[in-house]
Amino acid sequence: MDRSSTKLPLSGVKVLELGSLIAGPYAASLFAQFGAEVIKIEPPGVGDPLRKWRKLHEGTSLWWYVQSRNKKSVSLDLKCEEGRSIIRREHHAARTERGPGQRVNIHRFRMPIRGRH
Repeated sequence: MDRSSTKLPLSGVKVLELGSLIAGPYAASLFAQFGAEVIKIEPPGVGDPLRKWRKLHEGTSLWWYVQSRNKKSVSLDLKCEEGRSIIRREHHAARTERGPGQRVNIHRFRMPIRGRH
């Protein structure tokens, strides 16, 4: 059987990952392993702290290689209004999009930040 043509269970699902370090990236990696399109949002310049966490191989964490497999990464400054506006637009699209796929948002923000959208 040709695995490249096998449809995975979460094909068509889109995941917007705003987590960092372990919990959020791990949850999103499970979605990615089962075929979801995962878009990871990272802060500009430094990226996710997981990139430099613990044991490094050629300057990159071994954890990063595992947790970020099958994901797309985008740098977005959530400290500026333009970055927050993009996230609000994507979050709104996730709540209102209809069609064959579903949208999932993964984040870990303090309540005051979460309540601003």
